[in-house]
Amino acid sequence: MKEKKLTDCYKRVIDYVRISIIDGCNLACTYCMPNGNGCKKITTLSKEEIVCMGRAFANCGIKKIKLTGGEPLLHKDIISIVKELSSIAGIDQVTLTTNGILLENKVKLLKEAGIFAINVSLDTLDEEEYKHITGQYGVEKVFNSIKACVEHNIPVKINCVPIKGYNDDSYIPLVELAKKYPVDVRFIEMMPIGYGKNFMPVKQEEIEEKLKSKYGMFYPYHGIKGNGPATYIQWKETENGKWKGNVGFISAVSHEFCDSCNRIRVTSDGILKLCLCFDKGIDLKKYINKSDLRQLEEVIKQGILEKPKHHNFNTKDGSLENEQKNMWEIGG
Repeated sequence: MKEKKLTDCYKRVIDYVRISIIDGCNLACTYCMPNGNGCKKITTLSKEEIVCMGRAFANCGIKKIKLTGGEPLLHKDIISIVKELSSIAGIDQVTLTTNGILLENKVKLLKEAGIFAINVSLDTLDEEEYKHITGQYGVEKVFNSIKACVEHNIPVKINCVPIKGYNDDSYIPLVELAKKYPVDVRFIEMMPIGYGKNFMPVKQEEIEEKLKSKYGMFYPYHGIKGNGPATYIQWKETENGKWKGNVGFISAVSHEFCDSCNRIRVTSDGILKLCLCFDKGIDLKKYINKSDLRQLEEVIKQGILEKPKHHNFNTKDGSLENEQKNMWEIGG
């Protein structure tokens, strides 16, 4: 049987969708959801809606699904959602991204349901810094969740958003986790979206210089790591087992990777977003029919043809309206 491929007008293969299943969160990160305002009116996709979308995406050629939020572990059906999506023919991976607060007690169930990998957001290992950024203490809970994933052989990526003046001294302690544990640590450039516009991003090169000062010269890692655009580095010591994991960077603004973009997003109110930068979207919920997915599939295929060539964070060309929503309203 010929493999299904979903391609856009620029011949990019789109095989990865991020579905925000809930926009509420149990943290109030200062660059995402200060004051916890997302929890005042929580929007969720139902399990049935998510599974229908998953089947339609698979029929179109999507192979990898990441569940996001908000905080996806707040969704009451998270375990059964993972189980049902994992059983869809054509879906190779179901992963999720979480802040890790609620993760430890769900790791075993997620493993049994078929979760492929988990991304954990953690901007610092210092409890006071963590509270300053997220609004509450929680480093110990998150770290225990990471260890539980390792114990259950679930691949883990730790995502850190560098914030000038907030977690400047946290990069090395976080990188040490990749040295001691089989986890990857990635530094994700602050996106100029929502509250993120109010913060000074930290350049990838600045972090690289700190890492060179501590560990010496590194070189690119050319192996395959996950579904997205991260670039990874490693040190010679990695080859003889002194490092358990790798260090990566996702620098969407300063190191644009739009020419290789393979992803689309669905918000928690069912809007298909073709690019994080722009506010244009397609309401998929109008086309959900459990017994007949053909119309939904056609809408997805036609929508993909409208995927922009690149984001607008650097060019400001005015061809499309930039997204005005906050990140928690779009899906992390």
